[in-house]
Amino acid sequence: MFDAVQQDAGEESETAPEVGPSGTPAAAALAATLLAVYCLQLAFDAIEGTGLIRMGATTPLIWDRGHIWTLASSTLLHIGFFHLICNAYFAWIVGRQVERAAGPWRMLVVFFVGGLTGSTLSVLVSPDVVSAGASGGNWGLMVAQLLLVTSEPLRRGEAPTEKVSSILTLIVLNGAISVLPGINGLAHLGGGLGGAAVLVLSHWGGRFWALPAVALGLLHAAALAMAINAGDAWHWWEPPDLVDRELLDGAVLASVPDLPAGPKTQGVQMFGDGLWDALTVEYRIYISDEDPAATGDVFAESLGVPAVEQVCDEPCQSWLFEMPGGVMITSVRDYESIVMQTTVTVWTSRRPYIPSGWEMEIPSTVRFTQAGVDMVRLLATEAEEAGDAAVASRTREQLLLDHPDAKDLLNEQAWLLATATDDARRDGARAVELAKRAVAQDDSAPYLDTLATAYVEVGDLDLAIATQRRAMELDPENPRFKERLELFESLEP
Repeated sequence: MFDAVQQDAGEESETAPEVGPSGTPAAAALAATLLAVYCLQLAFDAIEGTGLIRMGATTPLIWDRGHIWTLASSTLLHIGFFHLICNAYFAWIVGRQVERAAGPWRMLVVFFVGGLTGSTLSVLVSPDVVSAGASGGNWGLMVAQLLLVTSEPLRRGEAPTEKVSSILTLIVLNGAISVLPGINGLAHLGGGLGGAAVLVLSHWGGRFWALPAVALGLLHAAALAMAINAGDAWHWWEPPDLVDRELLDGAVLASVPDLPAGPKTQGVQMFGDGLWDALTVEYRIYISDEDPAATGDVFAESLGVPAVEQVCDEPCQSWLFEMPGGVMITSVRDYESIVMQTTVTVWTSRRPYIPSGWEMEIPSTVRFTQAGVDMVRLLATEAEEAGDAAVASRTREQLLLDHPDAKDLLNEQAWLLATATDDARRDGARAVELAKRAVAQDDSAPYLDTLATAYVEVGDLDLAIATQRRAMELDPENPRFKERLELFESLEP
């Protein structure tokens, strides 16, 4: 049995079962739990990167996603075998000392509360990091051990065997490690403060602390289960099915993973973003009348990583960037009057990263819908009316590379090439080609009228007259069709 410990004045003295040197089941179970969770991380390929995040590490998006449970699940995870061994061994060694002096239930409460306060302080003060590990709970145990050595009233069993000087040296050394890059010192600080507070508070209540200890253990287990479920950790490496989705107020069609809608529109500048499983893929489309940096060298300079140019059909330029933890694919489509940029960032824990292919396809699937094509056509028409027919022509030609069957676009460009006042921009052969493609889809009077005009430009008056007559048959009340037919019939070959 634990030695009887006198409580504060007015309280009953209690005795608790003595826990011998080889009888510290709570500390052993705690270390075993950390080892078991790490085995689960190995099974899910969740030691770092996205896998770790999917398993329940805290992330900068914790509040945006509402994944509050990661405050608890992150305390059971570790980033690599060395990280695990250090924390599991520390939890076992120091946990035994605290368990003998304070009892198994109080020891577990100190560990779990220390972990929670550590991760909470870390997220509140420094949210822009991905963090995981049992260090916060271990700091709670370490500070609790110091208090148990120096304060007899806090004990319920035998005093820890460690000397005060040894514990202080351990705290100083760990404090020095806490300020090193890559170490979450805030979690250590929060864990130490939380562990100290709960040890003092748990001095009252006796065996009552069995219930909080079990509740906290179940809370952490549930948090881990929720993280695994939310992150779909058991098959996160499988590429998603792509679905066609209209984005940016219906102006853009893309074959993308399932995205939430959230576009904003401001004139011809439109922004779109989406997340397929926010833990994995970031996806953004940006459309602007301002020309962005359109070379891989500029992108690489801004990212600080080398760019690998990808095959991308005109009018598209595309680059792949090997990022820490994944890749980013950026594609730019320049339609002269407007530029569309697509960026897909894919985070992964796999090393080395080998693109699975689907993420490379996403930028090339982004196309304007009919509404988007009409928007660009309007911009081209505005440029033409402003006296910049060259920009209008290049805009339509670039757009036709992506949308070769857009009949209104075909018709407008054919008319411009057949009737341009600047001889350098007239191209009868191209006008005939485009007008034929438009008529093949819709042999209505306006398209036949354009084709007839294109035939005149290449000198084929017979076809021009025959085509114009067909247009008049379909729309005999249109005076312009009659005027052009009379003009064509008066021309010399």
